[in-house]
Amino acid sequence: MHKSKNINNLKAADNFDELTEEDIELILYSEEENARRGNFERIFPISQNIDDYVGYFEATRYNNLLLWKWLKSKYSLPSAIYNQNASQR
Repeated sequence: MHKSKNINNLKAADNFDELTEEDIELILYSEEENARRGNFERIFPISQNIDDYVGYFEATRYNNLLLWKWLKSKYSLPSAIYNQNASQR
């Protein structure tokens, strides 16, 4: 069954049990990109400043919201993937 990307559902979600394959790929890419930053410091988005800057965006886009929620969460990627796979069984 194909899961749809709905920004309202994502806003209401309090966990990552309904991640699509594309969602996981986006999070993985972001985590990998952050790991490759070397001696550079990420200035945005980070969990401490997302709420300060979100108002400067014209619209809330699904992928941005997903990454912002991810960065503000206490989840680790392996547990999120495991929980998502377990819920599909």
